[in-house]
Amino acid sequence: MAPYSPDLNPIEKLWANLKQNITKLIKKCSHLKKAITLAFI
Repeated sequence: MAPYSPDLNPIEKLWANLKQNITKLIKKCSHLKKAITLAFI
C-alpha cells in the first residue's frame, strides 16, 4: 500500500476547502447550521 499523501488524494483537498469555508462562516455556534447548509449547496 502506498504511503499517505494528501497532495495526491483529491478528496483531501475537498475536505480542506470545506473546512476552510465553514471556519470562515462560523462566528457563533448559532451560525453552524447555516454554514453547513451553505457548504453543501
